[in-house]
Amino acid sequence: MGWAVVLIVGMVAFILMGVEELAREIENPFGLDVNDLPLDDICMMIRRSINMIGQFQPPAFFPPHDR
Repeated sequence: MGWAVVLIVGMVAFILMGVEELAREIENPFGLDVNDLPLDDICMMIRRSINMIGQFQPPAFFPPHDR
């Protein structure tokens, strides 16, 4: 069991360090790195949507419903 423990501890340490690095990468999603959120694109899409809503003109006359 002697050398197997060394291998198991090494694999566990490797996995834990990988999880730590992953957490460090996603800890701050705001910035200009490759894996950050595209905030400029999201803001532009929101701006376009708001402009479309603001330009909507409802019809002046709604026909009566037949009931």
